Amino acid sequence: MSLLASKESQLTKSAVGFSKNRDDPAFQAWINRSGPGLTSQSQHIKPDKKLPPHPEFAIKGTAPVKRIEDQISSGHLHELKARFNAADKDMSGALDLTEFVSMFDKLFGWTGSIKNEEQIKAFFMKIDYNSDGLIDWDEFCTYMQLELREKEDAELRQKEVTFHVPANMVVSPHKDTMCRIRSLYDGTLVSCSQDGIICFWTETMEQKRIRKAEMSVRGKPKWITDMAICNTHGKIILTTGDKEIQFFELVNFEPYCQLCQLDTTPLKMDFWSNPKDCHDCMLVYGDNVGCVNVLVISHLQEAFNYWKKGPKMNGSPSMTLDSAVNDPDSYTKYYRWKAHPDWVQWIRYISGLRSVLSCCSDPDTALIVGSPQGSTHVELALRESVTVDRSTSVYVSHRSGSINKPRPKSAIPARSRMQSDQKVFKVPKGVAMFDYSSKHKVIATGGMDQVVRIWNPFVTNKPIGKLVGHTSPILFLAISDRHGHIYTIAFDNCVKVWDIIEYACVVSVTSGAHKVLTTIDVAYFSQAQQCIALAYEQLFILKLVPHDLHHEELIKTHLLPVVAVEYSKCFKQVLTACEDSVIKVWDIDTGMKIFEFCNVHDGSPIRTITLDDTGRKLITGGQDGKIKIWNYNNGSCIRIMDKGNIDEVTSVIYAPVNLNRYVIGVGWDKEVNVFTDVIDSVYQTQTPLPSWKSVSKNVHSDDILCVAYGDPYFLATSSFDGQIIVWNIISSYIFCKMKAPVPKEIKNCLYLEGDMAISQLIFLNTRSRQCANLVANGPSGCVHFWNINHSSIPAGYFIATKHNSVTAMSKDDTDSTLVTADIKGFVTLWNIKDYCTEAFSKKPPKGLWHWKAHTQSITSVKMVDSKDVVLTTSEDCSVRLWTTKGHYIGTFGQHQMWNVIDHNTYMHPFIPGEILTDPFSLPKSMQSTEPSQPTTKSSVQMQYLDHLNNEEEEETIANVSLTVPGYSPEDEKLVGKRLRHERTHQDCEAGTAYSYKTLKYFTMEESEHINMQRPLKKPTGFLDF
Repeated sequence: MSLLASKESQLTKSAVGFSKNRDDPAFQAWINRSGPGLTSQSQHIKPDKKLPPHPEFAIKGTAPVKRIEDQISSGHLHELKARFNAADKDMSGALDLTEFVSMFDKLFGWTGSIKNEEQIKAFFMKIDYNSDGLIDWDEFCTYMQLELREKEDAELRQKEVTFHVPANMVVSPHKDTMCRIRSLYDGTLVSCSQDGIICFWTETMEQKRIRKAEMSVRGKPKWITDMAICNTHGKIILTTGDKEIQFFELVNFEPYCQLCQLDTTPLKMDFWSNPKDCHDCMLVYGDNVGCVNVLVISHLQEAFNYWKKGPKMNGSPSMTLDSAVNDPDSYTKYYRWKAHPDWVQWIRYISGLRSVLSCCSDPDTALIVGSPQGSTHVELALRESVTVDRSTSVYVSHRSGSINKPRPKSAIPARSRMQSDQKVFKVPKGVAMFDYSSKHKVIATGGMDQVVRIWNPFVTNKPIGKLVGHTSPILFLAISDRHGHIYTIAFDNCVKVWDIIEYACVVSVTSGAHKVLTTIDVAYFSQAQQCIALAYEQLFILKLVPHDLHHEELIKTHLLPVVAVEYSKCFKQVLTACEDSVIKVWDIDTGMKIFEFCNVHDGSPIRTITLDDTGRKLITGGQDGKIKIWNYNNGSCIRIMDKGNIDEVTSVIYAPVNLNRYVIGVGWDKEVNVFTDVIDSVYQTQTPLPSWKSVSKNVHSDDILCVAYGDPYFLATSSFDGQIIVWNIISSYIFCKMKAPVPKEIKNCLYLEGDMAISQLIFLNTRSRQCANLVANGPSGCVHFWNINHSSIPAGYFIATKHNSVTAMSKDDTDSTLVTADIKGFVTLWNIKDYCTEAFSKKPPKGLWHWKAHTQSITSVKMVDSKDVVLTTSEDCSVRLWTTKGHYIGTFGQHQMWNVIDHNTYMHPFIPGEILTDPFSLPKSMQSTEPSQPTTKSSVQMQYLDHLNNEEEEETIANVSLTVPGYSPEDEKLVGKRLRHERTHQDCEAGTAYSYKTLKYFTMEESEHINMQRPLKKPTGFLDF
């Protein structure tokens, strides 16, 4: 169960005129950002801030690309209005392409080069989505307005936060209240309770190991006040109520040493080590009298060696604080500052500020940012032999080794810092918790007044922002620089997430949602595991749903499975659609994301997409039963096509027939819905042609899965039961019906539901009437070629995969290469140039290249001839680009850009890591159904071991068995549960042992009255072959 972080507003995405939208807030924001506006009233408005520059990527072999839309800034809009009127020579109020190019002449310092002219032409085609060749001023302003609106929506979607609720309660070994939760360098959580029990947790929040700090006074355990971790030297640091700082080994938790006889009781502690020099460290702690204590250690290991020489107390070498700071061999300086009148509630050393931050409940000294060492007299600082700190009266000689006369064993005096060494922030009712953002350079505070304040570290008189929303005092606060969020928890267990830039609450989770009803004493936000740990005596984990597409090794293009991909030749862009009702537009040459828009089908999953014949409009079909036409360059919905029911749309195509343009959709309603695409239509919603609704009704007896258009007037549909019907699109009459027979290689296998389904059809339009001109991906793992003019039997077939199902197909423009993809993520290229061109072909086509592209089922594949590449989408939420030889170019959404014409920018010879570790990527010699030792050899599948160069290899891949690896041909003779288990458990990983295979079995003799084998009924009207 997931709790959505924020609910996106329903935006009207329709192309309307400028005169109707000048009061729109999004448009006014664009006017304010872009400088002088379009009307006389807006000419004197100055922009508050400039538009952020479009990100530029340094790509080897190409110059940074910057869109024209992003270059329109202050002053350009008013100048463009004047240029628009000047370029309109015929005074028609609209510009054609030539006039539009002249409007941008020398606007951005361009000299009219071919490259710049191509950008202007592409910009013209984006606005002119209806392809009428003219653009008026209203269309131009509407395009810019809608694009800005979608950009703002995209920014909001990136800030969404989702929690898994209710929180997961973890069985804890702690018997007392927890005092601190921290994490190791590898992200492992470590929890500590006041009774000295320390527990280490795995990533799945299972108890990794439990340790008990053996500390007692007169048989009673000591009170642990705080815990810190020294990752660089493998130490755990504990502070106790007996005025001690104890060090334990991280590995075996043996007592290492301790500093005792502190002047006051340490309550909160922080440890910092220099990332450039791990020996340079600082230990700071706040005590019960409001003092800030600083131990500056110049060489930690030497300090440990010195402290370990002390006499043992309670089984641990002990060193008094006076002895530790007054000996040069200790490499330690000690500073004690009187900062607060009340005890210190939180303390941290921030290296970015070079300051110690501490807070308390006193309003006048609520937060203090102070120097850890304080100012030193210049003359004394220039001396090399002796360094003197006047503020603490501790004299330590580092060079000569001489020690000044130590003070008597009394409390080290606490001094006040100079005003220039600290900054004091006053907050009503004090500060209970704070955090610092190293990315945004701000401090966030929270306390009893229920308000989160954002501070500039150098401005104390006024916060730069306030976050109001909590109804009880704030007990926990943390900042995530990775996502720009502030996480806060109040005493009523309400968890809120705030945007650090917008100063707005992103999500609020109450105790009724996360079900943590006990009092929370300590909380911790884990950056590594992306979760919030809430603890009292029990531990609760509130897990975040990752919205970062790079949070794992697997780079994701979308957050949910990708269902379709299309390529626009007009703009050289890739369009991808996912089940989250989101469309993204990518540059195929670089892999850079250009644009995205969401809520395409009002939250319903997208099932299919296609482009019109110009490549400027996108047609989508959704689970809600709607078909929509979009200008995908700005996310505006041009038209909605309602077929009158809510049955899912499974396939949609755009068919130009003579002078008419049709949008055709099919789906679960078992009907063919044909819509006319009228450019000048004034209706936003359109209904299908009634003639097709009546003719196609009850023709298919099962759900229609696919529709395809073939020149000049053919329309083919396929259904879940394997039936194919070819229609005359002009007369709407049935041309022929076809149904594939059961191939002899698999006719004895037990069929599962859906094995006969045909989910994709492809017309080979360049072939003559005597050749096979229709390709179907079924049944099972077969690919059938049909000649629609002689449709009694298939012209040929071959088994394209051993994994039972061909899920996607594509071809090149010359109809000479076919691309197939299967349910296990494999892609195969076939040479079909001469396949089924004359008579029936018994021999399968030549396999060209074969590689594994994804670890999950491939949902769509697209071959781009002009780039010599193949696009693949999968249920693993990724869209990848490959060469036609299987070289891995990259995944859309990765940080590193590529240049499609420069092979040096490809990811090849590297491949995605999950493919290397996938069992099906291993060669057959390494796959076994018996338990085996882990092998150190990596998969060499990408080195083209499956390159089919000879006839023997062709026969192998074309006639391979459709069962899982390890399923021997003898098993085909078995019937009953064992065989059914083989057929229904093909998703199990290869290389693992199945327990049922180790059981002994005996073949049962067939009875005269019981036929154990149930062969599938053979379709009538077909020949065996």
